Amino acid sequence: MSIILLQDLLDIRKRKQKEIEYYNIQLKELHMRMNFIRQEINLTSKIIELIESEKILDFNKFTKDQNDSHN
Repeated sequence: MSIILLQDLLDIRKRKQKEIEYYNIQLKELHMRMNFIRQEINLTSKIIELIESEKILDFNKFTKDQNDSHN
């Protein structure tokens, strides 16, 4: 028969509470990182969409065309 001391239970509870605090902090950091990555993905997708729909000029082509038109 084992005897569980109240102090042991209090220590276990305190340790578990600290563990939960740690994981909550980690979770918040991960959520922040995920949001940044989502924003980067959205921006990259928009750029790809613009390029695919030819809404962005090819700068090299544009400058070449401008130079050709002035000659």
